[in-house]
Amino acid sequence: MHKILTLFLLLGACLVADLPEDLMLVECIDKEINDRLPVYYNHLLYGGYFQMPSARMGEAGEIGLGYASAPPYRLWNLRCQLTDYLEISGNYRIYSGVEDPILSQYGFGDLSDKGANIKLAIVRPEDSGYRMPGLAIGFDDVIGTRGFKAGYFVMTQVFMECDLEVSLGWGWERYRGLFGGAHWLPFRKGPLRLFEKLAIGVEYDAIPYKDHAVERHPKGRSTKTPFNVGLKWRIGDYFDLSVSSLRGKEVSATVSAWYNFGTTEGFITKFEDPLPYTSPRNLTPLGPCRPEEKLAGELVNPFNRQGFDLLEIALNESYGCKTLYLRVFNNSYRTQDVFRERISFLLANLIPDDIDQVIVILNSEGFPVQQYRFFMPFVREFGQCDKGLYELSVLSPIEEAKCLFPENTVILQRDRMPLTNFYVEPKSQTYFG
Repeated sequence: MHKILTLFLLLGACLVADLPEDLMLVECIDKEINDRLPVYYNHLLYGGYFQMPSARMGEAGEIGLGYASAPPYRLWNLRCQLTDYLEISGNYRIYSGVEDPILSQYGFGDLSDKGANIKLAIVRPEDSGYRMPGLAIGFDDVIGTRGFKAGYFVMTQVFMECDLEVSLGWGWERYRGLFGGAHWLPFRKGPLRLFEKLAIGVEYDAIPYKDHAVERHPKGRSTKTPFNVGLKWRIGDYFDLSVSSLRGKEVSATVSAWYNFGTTEGFITKFEDPLPYTSPRNLTPLGPCRPEEKLAGELVNPFNRQGFDLLEIALNESYGCKTLYLRVFNNSYRTQDVFRERISFLLANLIPDDIDQVIVILNSEGFPVQQYRFFMPFVREFGQCDKGLYELSVLSPIEEAKCLFPENTVILQRDRMPLTNFYVEPKSQTYFG
């Protein structure tokens, strides 16, 4: 017996000794998986270099605004990343020094034009963890006068070990023939965090400026070299600056800002959002002091105040196990972790002590979509601060929702949803409190 105990102690000591190394290895692997090379944007504010595009694009939900001085043009740009694979941008282009034949005499300034661009990623470099190149197809100036229309295929490979991105593509119309570009981030792994997202960019510009049918502005038709070279600098995660040569004769500059509205948690504290439920606390078992009908009434109002419609309450006592069924509709919470937190606090403070488990069925659009099985001994430990929310989430699994209750289930309360429900699409989510 003594030898067996010694063996277990030695085994435990080995496991403890290996634990720091294992944690460091997990942290290293996790960092490598989530490491991403920044995406930079061109003069038209979609993924690219200075004039030319790349196959890279931002994350779904991003919206950006920017200004570009690319002589002889000035551009105001808007970018919207609708999905991870679809990027749309719009441009208001001003012809510097060229009067509008109709509007300039009325004080409306130089000639201007509006356009929109679409880029569709067939494969993103991130899809393979940068092991394979990304491929995209795009079309510029697809609406309006289409004076700057272009189409292209472009392929981009990211070399994470070198902090390098290289693109090669083929275009038609304004982008004529072969083009390419590259970004290199020399300080990305260095100690200077301020400059870790400073990139050196170079591109081969495929625009035939000397062709009058392609280049509309008379001051933009001269060129010394097809190569443009410059710097791009991302400040924080919201601002981009760039400066570069253009046609070997001019200097271009851009400034832009962007924000991901798809992942934001809001700008202003939502002061009307109630705190998780903690009181009044009532754990009285079912019986003469707390009949089943009273329990149903006691649950409805707290659930409503927390943002849930309690559609149905049912009780089953088969096989010596008391199971409470709660069918709910979520009116307020966008993420699953917040939904779990609110439900957990409600159950820990309101469910009778003699209930063994609670099954919360989540309804959406009139149908059950999934259910959560809460084992009440664990929930009560959570209510007494003996378990954390993460532990309770692991011990309360998500299951496929079942439309029907088991036999011998007693319905304590049922609120039927209306047969028709009118609402306006698309639904909107506010981020301002």
